[in-house]
Amino acid sequence: MATPLLIIGAGGHGAEIAPYALDMGLLIVGADDDDKPKGAWQMSQIIGGVNELPAFCQDRSEVHFISAFGSTDLRKKMDSTIAGLGLSNLKPFTLQHTWTAPNS
Repeated sequence: MATPLLIIGAGGHGAEIAPYALDMGLLIVGADDDDKPKGAWQMSQIIGGVNELPAFCQDRSEVHFISAFGSTDLRKKMDSTIAGLGLSNLKPFTLQHTWTAPNS
């Protein structure tokens, strides 16, 4: 079963991360963004903002998330906010995509 991944931040950085995650075989279960309306996004959907995370995680055994903000300060702030929710089944994830140049 593919690792379920929630992308925190549905802006440009999140839009860049989504295809990499798919290339790696991860299952994008949604995106979370306080500044965007719920609805279709990339290959998934925006579930709402941070306040929606407890309900989103309620019936899932495990969800991984990655903070997708270009600003390090914003990324740290959001990670701290998420940690403060105390959701034991919502776990941070590190995405490391590697690319190999084709043989010339």
